[in-house]
Amino acid sequence: MMSLCTPLHIVQLLRAGKINAAAEWLKTKQESAEYWRAAGIFHAWRHDWQATQLVFQRALDSRAPDAIWWCDLGLALIGSGAAEQALEALKKSLALEESARTLVHSGETLELLARDAEAHDRFARAAELDPEFADAEEGLLRACCKLGRDDQALPHAKRHARLRRFDARSLQLLADTQFSSSNLQTCLRTYRRAIRTDPESPAIRSAYLFAAIHDLRQTPASLRAMHEEWFRRHAPDREAHEFPNGAREKLRIGYVSIEFRSSPTEYFLLPLLEAHDREQFEIYCYHFWRSNDAVTDKYKQASTHWRDIATASEDEMLRTMRQDELDILIDASGHFAPRLMSALARRAAPVQVALPIYPATRGCPEMDYILSDRWTTPDGAAEAQYVEHVWRIPAGYVVYAPPPDAPEACELPAQANGYITFGLFQRPAKFNDELWRAAGAILQRTPGSHLLVHHGTRDLDEPESGTRARIRQILAAHGVAKERIDFAGRREIRQHMETVAQADIALDTFPYSGHTTTGDALWMGVPVVTFAGGTHASRVSCGLVARIGLDDWVASSLEEYVEIAVAKAQDRGALGALRSELRRRMANSSVCQARLVVRELEEAYRAMRAAATRAV
Repeated sequence: MMSLCTPLHIVQLLRAGKINAAAEWLKTKQESAEYWRAAGIFHAWRHDWQATQLVFQRALDSRAPDAIWWCDLGLALIGSGAAEQALEALKKSLALEESARTLVHSGETLELLARDAEAHDRFARAAELDPEFADAEEGLLRACCKLGRDDQALPHAKRHARLRRFDARSLQLLADTQFSSSNLQTCLRTYRRAIRTDPESPAIRSAYLFAAIHDLRQTPASLRAMHEEWFRRHAPDREAHEFPNGAREKLRIGYVSIEFRSSPTEYFLLPLLEAHDREQFEIYCYHFWRSNDAVTDKYKQASTHWRDIATASEDEMLRTMRQDELDILIDASGHFAPRLMSALARRAAPVQVALPIYPATRGCPEMDYILSDRWTTPDGAAEAQYVEHVWRIPAGYVVYAPPPDAPEACELPAQANGYITFGLFQRPAKFNDELWRAAGAILQRTPGSHLLVHHGTRDLDEPESGTRARIRQILAAHGVAKERIDFAGRREIRQHMETVAQADIALDTFPYSGHTTTGDALWMGVPVVTFAGGTHASRVSCGLVARIGLDDWVASSLEEYVEIAVAKAQDRGALGALRSELRRRMANSSVCQARLVVRELEEAYRAMRAAATRAV
């Protein structure tokens, strides 16, 4: 006769890694509400969310309502991507018992639905109920970051790390927050501590790599070596797999990304997909994000075939891509999605190409090419920074589609203000001492000028915020009075573009230059001074400004960067004339001609596939 089942025992077996034993143990138990709950835990452990949902619902149907069990059903629904239904299940749980655990899961569900202010309130209530609940502090940390409250995020990150006894995960979150708060060297030290705590975590090392791209001390060679180290430590060996031999007349091109959603990437990735010739190419999109929004629908419309793979295991992702028999797979995420890196290392298509939205080599020996151009990768010496072979797109690999509701460019603000306004529009992680030294020198040598600091943190709109105070303190050390520094925080897209237009000249960051923000500035008639260094990340703005004929705005040294900004500010007549024609020049350039760029890109894809066929 079968014995009764207790969920605790199944948890103990699963935590011990005895998955097969857990499955066999379940077979010996008689059906009951407890049995169905234990079965739900088993299926959830295996990420079989559909089965999890079914058995948890069966458990609830077998007995009177229970707060914990409604919470379990909510978790199963979250795992299966049914966020709205999950929220309803969690509400039922909270109606029976207000627990910190359920409040946190409710907050997590609201995050998936992009209801970040409500999520913050749930996490705050959970922390109030249980001040020692680390998950509540982690939720508050995430919510503050999403809401642009950087000053509040860092204390939550520190408290979370203390509650977690500085384990690897909490150290990574602390480093992430330090990175966003422009504490680069501190964050790099914290990342290294996290790596020492858990050397086997690919996600921590990927986050460290992205932060390192911002570090002035790194060289093209050191960044390549660091990325190669990731694959030596974390990636599995390529496994034998027979791909179709020879290219079809109608090529199958796959794009895999975490960016098929509302993000700055929309303005340069979506135009590429929309411009593909559907008579000649089938476009497969592999969506590696757990939620969708209105922009996701645009990506779906731009694809021939759509695949949701966010909840898939690595084996399932790889199997899906291989079964689609792609000719070429384009990775548009890089180390922003470390789990994808392992799949690419096992090879999902006969040709694998890096689209450098992640602006560095992947470090993966199974990536065949990286897309670039003659501005971003000007010569053979620059090619040495990549593991991949460089394939230059003649017209330039970056395109920019301006926001459809962008306002018209206004006249030069200096005409009305009586002084030059320099704009700094990049995220704080790109700030460093050398940038502030250059900005200070530029302001000192341009009498009466102002600096407008604008990025997506709401702290900049708070007169007494720590972010404002830090920037003022830094620039005061370079002789710049606080009255000459203006701030603007998070804005909706039209207001953001209007804010950018308040500047006469934009100052690019280095060694990690602008991308979307550079496109925004140029579209609003604001020329960008950029310092082109030796790494891919340092030369993206260089390509954008050069392609619209602003080669004389590109510096090759810090000193030249300052000289260009000062000299350009002195000729307001030339600035006004340039502003009046900059949008037209940009619209007529390859930067905004997605069809031109994509035709060249498609030629490259055919040549890549043909080369792979000949190699076989």
